[in-house]
Amino acid sequence: MTYRKEEEDMLHLGIVGQTNLTDKWTHECKNNLYDLIEVKDKEQLAYLDGVVIPMGTTEQLSQVIDWIIACRINPAVFIWVFSEVPLETEKKIMMSIGATNVIAMPETFTYLSMSIENTFVRLGNKYKEKSKKEKETSRVIQLNELNQSVVVNEVEKELTRNEYKVLSLLYEKPNTTVLYSTLAKSLWPGKEFNISRIANIVCHIRNKIGKNDTCSIATIRSKGYMFRLNNS
Repeated sequence: MTYRKEEEDMLHLGIVGQTNLTDKWTHECKNNLYDLIEVKDKEQLAYLDGVVIPMGTTEQLSQVIDWIIACRINPAVFIWVFSEVPLETEKKIMMSIGATNVIAMPETFTYLSMSIENTFVRLGNKYKEKSKKEKETSRVIQLNELNQSVVVNEVEKELTRNEYKVLSLLYEKPNTTVLYSTLAKSLWPGKEFNISRIANIVCHIRNKIGKNDTCSIATIRSKGYMFRLNNS
């Protein structure tokens, strides 16, 4: 199977190896939920939203486990194992090490495709909502690396070097706490830091951003700061 052109909003489902399952999917699962990709090496796992690992015989259990463990390169990937033989204790083993679901005979290909479709519908809706919020935020606040400034509601505000560093780190990880230690390493590499110095920088940033309905910088007590997308 060749790679199909990746669409911007398309989810990516990988199938390990070229198998009868791959051919069946190509002919029966024509949809706009995901791009189907043949997985030939483990490095590809880092770029997938989901992966199907076929299992023809119980003797292949060790190979399947190896692939499931390899998926840790991408903790967000969903993992489905499709076994062409009935399973007993093997199913519990695979689920215990990270498989999202194990579909085994007498369950059918239909169960597998329904499980993936239901998961990807929810995942796709989540991505769309996230993209929508990010676009709303970009209309309110944007960073200008060249000018070391922030544009808020189409008004450009100059930032000091340290203010720009802090705001960049927070802006890159919306709704995620950025630790004091992470901010300090960017500001003063290899040196001791004082939380009050970071707090003073954040205070100046807040004043320059001002109040708006889309975003804010929240203090996460004893941990750090968060660039918060409001109503998220």
